[in-house]
Amino acid sequence: MRIGRLMMMALVGAGLCSTSFAQEQKPVAAPASMPPAAVPAGKPAMVTQGKAAPEARPFQLSLFTPVQIQPDDRAIHGWRINLIYGRNAELVGFDLGIVNHIEGDASGLQLAIAGPNIAEGNVYGLQWCLPVGVGNYAGGDMHGFQFSVIDLGNYVGGRMHGAQVAGINIANYAGTEGHGGQLAAINLANYVGTDMHGIQASAIALGNYAGESMSGLQCLGIGVANYSGGKAEGAQVMGVGIGNYAEGEACCQWLFVGLGNYGAKNVQGAQMTGIGLANISVMDMQGFQWMDVGLGNYIGTDGNGAQVTLVGLGNLVMGDMKGAQFGGIALGNYVSGTLRGMQCGLINISNDTTGFQFGLVNYTKKLDGLQIGLVNIATESKYLKFFPIANASW
Repeated sequence: MRIGRLMMMALVGAGLCSTSFAQEQKPVAAPASMPPAAVPAGKPAMVTQGKAAPEARPFQLSLFTPVQIQPDDRAIHGWRINLIYGRNAELVGFDLGIVNHIEGDASGLQLAIAGPNIAEGNVYGLQWCLPVGVGNYAGGDMHGFQFSVIDLGNYVGGRMHGAQVAGINIANYAGTEGHGGQLAAINLANYVGTDMHGIQASAIALGNYAGESMSGLQCLGIGVANYSGGKAEGAQVMGVGIGNYAEGEACCQWLFVGLGNYGAKNVQGAQMTGIGLANISVMDMQGFQWMDVGLGNYIGTDGNGAQVTLVGLGNLVMGDMKGAQFGGIALGNYVSGTLRGMQCGLINISNDTTGFQFGLVNYTKKLDGLQIGLVNIATESKYLKFFPIANASW
């Protein structure tokens, strides 16, 4: 009898211990290699980033979130209609409403009537705001188009691959690189944070801005300036404004009426101004500078090509010049170093001339060529240091 009681107590104790041990155990997570079939039904599948992909539904009808058929954490792969405001995790398909809001990526077409199109992630396709609205927003990259008639702006937080087009807005904005076009009839600016590869164009605006290099075209009808923070490999064209500015090397700058064109480093191409102050290349110039009416043309170091001033003070090179300087109704031409080529103006001055000077007064120290003018001076000439009408030395 005593033995039977002891055995009963032992069995009860063992049962209690096993129950306590089972309650203390936590479920073991499924290994990363578990096949999809092992995931319990009703649970979202796992994506590579370790986040659950939103469950997708083919249709959404929303009055305003959360008054909508599908909850806002669902993805819509199909059609979404937002009578006032709708928000979902992801879109693949068509989006129509007053305010369209996607917390992740949007692929397809977002069409907003008055309100904005918002995609906090990347956009693959088209965002279209009409006829008068807030604008289009892509928090990440944009591969496609943003189009608006009259709105606040088109915004891409990352890289823009495609086009941003507006009738009247505040700005077309790309936070980093731009590959394609930014176009507006009237706006404050077209802006790219780093490199722009393509075209920035506005009829009336403050300007076009590329934070680093620009490869393509910046075109402004009436505004302040076209700006490139680095190289400008292409063309900067302005009708009426302050001018065109390149912090690095510039290729072609063209201004009809304004202050002028400015290249902070080398200019390889052309600087042309109709009516303005000056064309300036801080360092070397390989190409030509043209001024119709203004102060003139300036090269900070060496010039290879031509400088032309029709009406103004003249042309100035602070280093050597290989090419030609022409002054119409202008004070003259000046080369502080060696001229190998030609000067034609009222007053022509060069430190060392190999070539030809033609004007009212021609001056050089060393002459290896010909001077034609009323006064011709070559201070270090072997033969004639001064002679009227014509002077030559070889």
